[in-house]
Amino acid sequence: MTFDDWILEMTGDGLELPDGRGAGASENLWSLSFPADKLPNAVDLTRFIETAVDVRRAQAKSIGRKPATFYLWHDEQAGQLRFSVARCLPDALPFRCAVKPAKAASEVVDNYLASSNVDGLIPWSELKPVCSDEAEADNAQPNPLLVWARQLV
Repeated sequence: MTFDDWILEMTGDGLELPDGRGAGASENLWSLSFPADKLPNAVDLTRFIETAVDVRRAQAKSIGRKPATFYLWHDEQAGQLRFSVARCLPDALPFRCAVKPAKAASEVVDNYLASSNVDGLIPWSELKPVCSDEAEADNAQPNPLLVWARQLV
């Protein structure tokens, strides 16, 4: 599929904005992954994300439920670029971890494209053994998740 095909699919699928804080996050989730040898270029991928924001903004406005926020992040463990829309403000995204706001969608796109596990495979060289004592001590707050968010309505 092409980016244009995905935009058509997104337009046809519509947008779910049920009642409740953070609602819609699961229903509106999109996950993108590409084989490491067939990655799109950053400009095209960023342009697709920006077009997705425009589509979702128009859909959110037609539904009329406020607030609604589009947000984008790189799920490094899954090797995916993900985005969704939820009933929340950009500073109250439905994550259970610390979030670091990105200034532009291109920051998250670049982070995804530069990842060594872009296709969902984590190289053995990046894995390290963890003892049970270390696992408990390592429950400290990990690095915050880089997320780009824009309020739609």
